Amino acid sequence: MITFQKKLFLLIATLFSFNFLMADPCAMPENTISLDNGDVWYNVNTDIAGFQFEVDGTTVSGASGGDAASAGFTVSAGGSTVLGFSFTGATVSAGCGTLTTLSLNGEAYGLSGIVFSDTSGNGFDVTYHEPPDCASGIYDCLGICDGTAVEDCSGVCDGQSVLDECGVCNGDGSSCVELYFNVDIEDTGESTLFIFQNSITSLDAGDELGIFDSAGILDSDGNTGEILVGSGVWDGQQLEITAITAVDLSQFGGPILPGAVTGHPMSLRVWDSSENVVYDVTYDTSSGNGSFNGLFTVVSEIYLCEIPDGACDCDGNILDDCGVCGGSGVDLDQDGVCDDADDCVGEFDECDVCNGPGAVYDCGCDDSLVCWDDSEVCDLNDCPIEPHFVLDIDETGESTLFIFQDSITNLDVDDQIGLFDLNGVVDSNGNTGEVLVGTGFWEGSQLEITAITSVDLSQFGGPILPGAVLGHPMSLKVWDNSDQIEFDVTYDIAVGSGEFNGLFTAISEVYLCDIPDGDCDCNGNTFDDCGVCGGPGAVYECGCSDVPEGTCDCDGNLIDECGVCGGFGVDADQDGICDDVDDCVGEYDDCEICNGPGAQQCWDGSDICGLTNCPPYFDVQIEETGESTLFIFQDSITSLGVGDHLGLYDL
Repeated sequence: MITFQKKLFLLIATLFSFNFLMADPCAMPENTISLDNGDVWYNVNTDIAGFQFEVDGTTVSGASGGDAASAGFTVSAGGSTVLGFSFTGATVSAGCGTLTTLSLNGEAYGLSGIVFSDTSGNGFDVTYHEPPDCASGIYDCLGICDGTAVEDCSGVCDGQSVLDECGVCNGDGSSCVELYFNVDIEDTGESTLFIFQNSITSLDAGDELGIFDSAGILDSDGNTGEILVGSGVWDGQQLEITAITAVDLSQFGGPILPGAVTGHPMSLRVWDSSENVVYDVTYDTSSGNGSFNGLFTVVSEIYLCEIPDGACDCDGNILDDCGVCGGSGVDLDQDGVCDDADDCVGEFDECDVCNGPGAVYDCGCDDSLVCWDDSEVCDLNDCPIEPHFVLDIDETGESTLFIFQDSITNLDVDDQIGLFDLNGVVDSNGNTGEVLVGTGFWEGSQLEITAITSVDLSQFGGPILPGAVLGHPMSLKVWDNSDQIEFDVTYDIAVGSGEFNGLFTAISEVYLCDIPDGDCDCNGNTFDDCGVCGGPGAVYECGCSDVPEGTCDCDGNLIDECGVCGGFGVDADQDGICDDVDDCVGEYDDCEICNGPGAQQCWDGSDICGLTNCPPYFDVQIEETGESTLFIFQDSITSLGVGDHLGLYDL
């Protein structure tokens, strides 16, 4: 008997696919809020800086939690009014969720008087969304509560399209393919999925796969034997076959439904469509254990033969080092990359050299470099600056210290300073002339240079040591390292005489020019009223400077809480009104009483401002007679509370 392949899984998916619309704040219309058993839901498209609304039908004793609490909002609830805001300017981000949870004193039927504001303090429209009347909260694809409408095989809700006997939506039954393996047992509701991956190379399009249990349940009497429980046609792409698992309900008086037995191994057969031959095959799995277990197994390759131990195919080939069946690839370093494609057969050392020795050099991966002075460095930028002024006389033991202060502005980092005596002792014969007696590099901070002073011991039969002569003035030169130019410069002295005297001189500024009388630099600038060379003068808000940061005037005063510069005002409740003119330091309650308790509940459940305004509990039912006795209850009474009622009786 010839049967036809039916895409049973598609039919089942169609029959049991319901489109459920669950109750959810994010399913509400945009810019609406709703009340669900005390939870205030919201769905808005604007960041919320504040909100207020009235609860209809009951009063509120408190509000907590929700996204408002997470944002740091203060949410107050009194009477039927709920108000939410932030002292710090925080916002509840646009979106949907639970805004806050209300503690209700009764059953509410809605929210009204809704006001929402954005971060600029502007209101935006938010309306109340009436929750749908559906106890289960489950809707079918037509939106009907507890409805039965489903999508048909064309994806149309409550549509009329159906699968034909070949599993084709709205088909005419003409596309069915005659199968070699025909499953002739009914679905039991229990199954194991077998996935045949597109990595399989031994099958051709049109070949069929049959999944068998060699000792499965054959019939409703529980007899066992070989049974076909799933089949499919290979088309070169991943194939998923659902294998039917047996169900035995006989111990409960129910039926035995044929199929594979849980825990049994899956046996696989292939019908070769080109040769019209059936093969008992073996297979490789990449996931799962190949048994009927109610889960799944992934099959990565099928073999139409008995593969010898150690081989990878029916021809006896083995995997090469590169994982190719029958290949000749080599992977000597076992790094998972074939040697013919490996950029390093071995390993890279820490210097990224294939099979290199590592960081064995003076500078790690490189040898050291030689500077102009024969010093060795790893980076030529680390070489010392080659000097322009080279000191070629020896120390004499006598010297004068010259201190170049960090107030100097006309030198750049790495400029070199040379100290000269224009008529100093130049050699051991006592000849005189210009001689370099000290040098140093400017680094932007205070620099101290020791100038060598000459020593003449010839009258005692000793040597003459070259250097500066005591009492001579110090002549200064500068080598501009960036421009590679030598300057004869002048300088300002803060302390000392500028002479070679065995003591010291402190220099506060150097000038790479002759500064005209009255000027303060080489550009002809003069000191302004604020003592700044070339400065603009007293042009700032406070003369020579701006108002100090954080203050409000030139005297350093601060703005008080009332916005007055240098004032002493206080705004304890932070409402923008100074306490001395604020009619309520704090806040008004619902009864317009400053820092009052708000509306209170009377004995009859009504809310009222002041318990003394409650309706009387004791109702006198007799008429006035004109005769009476006065009872005075003094304010010394301690057992009564405000709003308590007293009734006078004659028993």
